[in-house]
Amino acid sequence: MNLKKIIGKIGEVKLLLRVGMLVCILFFFIKSNAQVQVVKNGLTKITGQISDSTITTIGIKFYRDFISRDEEVFDIPLVNNKFEITFELKVSTPAFLICEGQEIPLFLDPGDDLYLNYVHDDFGKNITFAGKGAGKSRYLKNMNSVFPEQNADYIFYELVERDAMDFRKYMDRLHRKMWGFYNSMTDTQKKDFSPEFESYIKADIDYWYAYNLLRYRVENPISNGVNELLELPIAYYSFLNDLLISNEHALTNRNYLYFIDQYITFRNHLVESKSEIPFFTNSVEVTAPSMLVFSKPNRPPILEQVEKNTSLKFLEKKTDFKSKIQIKDKIKEDYWYQVKSTTNEMGWIHGSGISHENCDNKELRSRLPFPSDSKYRNVYESFCGKTLFYILANNLYWNNANLSPEALHQKLDNYIELNPYERFDSILSYALYEKNLSLKSGIEIVQNVSIQNTSSSSNMALTMGPRFTQGTDFPKGDQPATKTIKKKKNYKSRSFKTQKPFVNIDARPAKRTTVLSSISGKIENPTNAKLILMFFSDPITLEEIVHELGLNSNGTFELSLNLAQPVVGILKYGKQKVDIYLEPGDLIQVKFSGSNFLQSLQFAGKGAAHNNYLKEKNNKFEKIDKRIRKQAETFKEKEYKKIVNENKKEKIGFLKHSRYFSKFSDTFKKYAEADIEYWYGYILLNHRWEYPLSNNMDAPMEMTKDYASFLSSIPISKEGALPNLYYTYILDQF
Repeated sequence: MNLKKIIGKIGEVKLLLRVGMLVCILFFFIKSNAQVQVVKNGLTKITGQISDSTITTIGIKFYRDFISRDEEVFDIPLVNNKFEITFELKVSTPAFLICEGQEIPLFLDPGDDLYLNYVHDDFGKNITFAGKGAGKSRYLKNMNSVFPEQNADYIFYELVERDAMDFRKYMDRLHRKMWGFYNSMTDTQKKDFSPEFESYIKADIDYWYAYNLLRYRVENPISNGVNELLELPIAYYSFLNDLLISNEHALTNRNYLYFIDQYITFRNHLVESKSEIPFFTNSVEVTAPSMLVFSKPNRPPILEQVEKNTSLKFLEKKTDFKSKIQIKDKIKEDYWYQVKSTTNEMGWIHGSGISHENCDNKELRSRLPFPSDSKYRNVYESFCGKTLFYILANNLYWNNANLSPEALHQKLDNYIELNPYERFDSILSYALYEKNLSLKSGIEIVQNVSIQNTSSSSNMALTMGPRFTQGTDFPKGDQPATKTIKKKKNYKSRSFKTQKPFVNIDARPAKRTTVLSSISGKIENPTNAKLILMFFSDPITLEEIVHELGLNSNGTFELSLNLAQPVVGILKYGKQKVDIYLEPGDLIQVKFSGSNFLQSLQFAGKGAAHNNYLKEKNNKFEKIDKRIRKQAETFKEKEYKKIVNENKKEKIGFLKHSRYFSKFSDTFKKYAEADIEYWYGYILLNHRWEYPLSNNMDAPMEMTKDYASFLSSIPISKEGALPNLYYTYILDQF
């Protein structure tokens, strides 16, 4: 293949070194007033407020690419404690927010509009998320909070202190609990989870687990003063047979990349030692538009629906009978094959909609061979497709210093010719340019570095590059304005279909009559704590609307709102909080002492009766409810249902005999009744998760008929139950 000369000067190429594979930042705005707004033109936006802090900048970190694994950190100035960054994101990517020495994981999809708020002394614990895409970062924060074992130091201690099979059992329990946490997420909580994020977090659970199990044989002996690998029993490695080894949908996850490195080393060791541990690396790919995975061959329940091109672990079993199913307009007959679902459950899929993936890599082995002493020499047997070409690119990048310019040139040429994944060509070429500026390639890097002044002198857009542009990178009719160079290859050209357009529909009705409402008050003896009023915007999106109530010089505050329907939320002062409920037209006055918020809190004015009831109910039942939630881990069905029933009766009596009951609106009565009814139903349904996950059992467990009888007493469809959050929870659980 004749290679073209690199276009442009070497000096210009150096300017391109601040780019990543996963994020190509095109616009970088710093504004003095960071507020949540609609992101236009498909841009991704992060805004936020960092209060009670002496810092002047906040950082956001991306992986430049997953071949070199270099990191990019952008420092964003804080102006009046606020920050904003807007950029064009080509593909979904993990990222990290860096503040006060802590890193908070984020996951960004193109078009996200994320708002962050931090007003307390523990950044990692007290940061809140709102806006489009907030649910993803909220999940990551909650996952880290629920499972501190993910911390590298924490798990390393367990790895060093436990013997092999005890460590395996310990990791198995954690693995089940992590999947239980994911599976317990409601549809409402997952409303903004993209397919890319779903793949990312599923990979995070499986490959964090597998990576640390593979580390054990190396790091346990070294940490205990033994300078040789541990020979572990075959049973220890059985987890590998349930794992999808070659998983292209996990390539943006660090734990999967770490797992690949460990797995390759492990495989080579076993080959050298002539171990008899079997390897089951087979998988199947869905070829039909979509397929159902059943719990048993041709029998419900259905575990999940998987889309075309999804890879599933094949568990080496198939039925001895065939059955017929319809795919599109054709009836097809085939066996059922046992697979692992993407949610870590064993199930069965019909053979008519799948193909068996295999690693027939003879041409690659001959054109892109590894030296006999390379750790990658056996990868052709375990990896296929995009994952294999990632490994090939990774090896070429990290070993380029050991090659002469001519040999590196030839290897890059061979890789580009054989690789069917265009983006890898650009990434690898660019990464190698950084270390070998004399390298020539047929891939043109389109340079795009300029500073554009806007009409406002305070706004400056910095367009950063490079943008790797090739003729086949874009669907027909959607080419970029920059010059395009077609990439010549010796294999069949790719075809592209234009992506289906989508409309971003606002969940709120377009026209609603609103009524002026307000909440005002005075704080006696105020402290330095912030007074925060947070509402859920509506029961569908559950987005959080956060108001920081600033105090006047005399300790008073006021907030006016236009409400079209009742809203629920939280009133927080420092770390203490109470539930809040407002109806259109409410005029609530609040009074409390800064040194004794909960005990001194009083509500007056229109709507005060509702909130005084909620305050007293919280004071009476908060600790009881927490204890009942905890008892779900140890109490069996009969005794657990008994204490929950007693709790429900006590709450109903408290409501009916409240001194404020005669002042309740009909709307609030329905809300308060729903709060009791659906908390009761939700907590009973949740027992099937809490108990097994805390007792080393599979979750969810089946409910007995007697225990499940409570469902017949709960009205699933009830007018007026919204906006109660427990009603939305039980709908998802039900």
